[in-house]
Amino acid sequence: MAEMSGRNKDSGSAVGISITSALIVGIILLTIIVGALCAWQITHWGTLDIKRRESEYLSDLAGNTAERMSLIMDERYTDIRTIRDLFERELMDASAQKKREIMERMLISNRHFSWLGVVDINGNIEIGTKGLLEGKSVAGRNWFEEAIKNPVFFGNLHPAKLLEPHIKNPDGVPLHLLDIALPLHDAEGKVIGVLGSHMNWKMIEELVQQTLSSSSSTIPLAAAVISKDGTILYDTRGVAGNISSLLMPANQDKMLEARWPSEPENSFFIVSAVAPGKIFTGLNWQVVLRESAATINSSISDMKWQVVGLCLLVGLIFSIFGLFTVRLITHPLKSLVNTITHFGDMEVVPEIKVNHHIQEVHNLHNSFLKMATNVVFQKERLLETQIEIVKALARAGDFRDNETGNHVFRMSQCSARLAELAGLDSNHVEMIRLASTMHDIGKIGIPDHVLLKPGRFNEAERAIMERHPEIGARILTGLHTPLTVLARSISLSHHEKWDGTGYPAGLVGENIPQEGRIIAICDVFDALLSCRPYKQAWSIEKVAAFIREQSGQHFDPTLVTLFLAHLNDFIEIRNNYLDDPLPDEEDI
Repeated sequence: MAEMSGRNKDSGSAVGISITSALIVGIILLTIIVGALCAWQITHWGTLDIKRRESEYLSDLAGNTAERMSLIMDERYTDIRTIRDLFERELMDASAQKKREIMERMLISNRHFSWLGVVDINGNIEIGTKGLLEGKSVAGRNWFEEAIKNPVFFGNLHPAKLLEPHIKNPDGVPLHLLDIALPLHDAEGKVIGVLGSHMNWKMIEELVQQTLSSSSSTIPLAAAVISKDGTILYDTRGVAGNISSLLMPANQDKMLEARWPSEPENSFFIVSAVAPGKIFTGLNWQVVLRESAATINSSISDMKWQVVGLCLLVGLIFSIFGLFTVRLITHPLKSLVNTITHFGDMEVVPEIKVNHHIQEVHNLHNSFLKMATNVVFQKERLLETQIEIVKALARAGDFRDNETGNHVFRMSQCSARLAELAGLDSNHVEMIRLASTMHDIGKIGIPDHVLLKPGRFNEAERAIMERHPEIGARILTGLHTPLTVLARSISLSHHEKWDGTGYPAGLVGENIPQEGRIIAICDVFDALLSCRPYKQAWSIEKVAAFIREQSGQHFDPTLVTLFLAHLNDFIEIRNNYLDDPLPDEEDI
């Protein structure tokens, strides 16, 4: 009773500390919650403001580009109309040679046009610049047919396939053309033909590029001109394709975020329609300006961190007194955490001293000690169980195989030695020694008439025999201990060859797991030194020569070098464990 009374007294003395700590934590949490709500609201407003300003900037720039595009197309109409008026008023009765000379000079003075031509009412080209297409018929082409019926025709953006042999852009950029055609009238106002022109699309590209070069934005911008159906007519970054799916939800002059074709990250972009000019129809083109969403989001993120930092500073002021009190608890807890971390690395039950006046820490300490003791005990039991499983599986394979008595044991010892020479740590070396005994466990699934055949296999029998690595892997599937996982890898890979001619997967070089490459050498080494029903044992010299010869073909060259440099170690292992008597089970 006295002992129990003492315990109750100790328990009561620790309760006050726990409540105080709870109050401090409550104050800190309340400060965090209020600060977080304030930070969220401020950053939300800030984000909206940044995006609004970017949207307005892009919208103004895109709208200005679209407006300039309409103006420049009207200017090109004016240019072609001037040429048309010249032909109607002054050159109607001039010779074909005179008309051609005038047209060539007009073409030179109007650098935006790549071709000019006069077409008669039947669609036959009477005059074409540089003599191009003269005598050809354009009857049926929409620019000719529409210009016969209407005051002006705009449209038909197309590659200049027919003009490529004659004219090219100076910078080598592929030539794309836009048709502008006007009707020609006689003195009585009757339509007698069409003045056709092909405008160099590079004019539009230059306009878009000038817009970007004049931008004051510190963020790299990109621009594109889009057709009515969403086809990219031009993109400053060379992107091609159709973006109708991106534009479907878009409202004019509303900033959207999406991934542009062929670009690795999202962009913010604004779509602005090219409105009709005084004459230009607009052709339902759209100008799209975009900038990296990552850059904008980075600015937003910087702003958020600044707000969060300010809120944290304010919260720190309100929490500072609580932290002094919390230190009373955090100091012993920190010591306990360090001890737990040390236990996680060393897995040795610790002996620690804590402040037993704090009830929760005291209880946590005792619980940890019980847990650590149980973990160490269970780990030892688990390791013992794994080893017993290995022994049982290895014995199961031995019962069906016709290998010599100590082959599996010798091979596992040699594998451990070679793993050690390869620089693996002691735990890994021991795992390889145990797991390698199951390298041929898959032979359990091979029929007796193949497995126990005294002579060499025919092609069909060899195909059956070569299934045993995969059978072994299936046997070990579902066992997730480190040892069985390693054994499964060894079963699958110990018949792979460095040059890729092995089986079952034909792995090459370092794609073969290191443990598989180690077992491959040691397995062949002991097998060649042992008698089989179909062969005599080889000499050490012949085996060493064979392994050296297979370096870079069957075996890993680096491991072969290590193996041959320490050949005496492996010979000693073999001599120490000859087939009679068998090793004790406990030695495996």
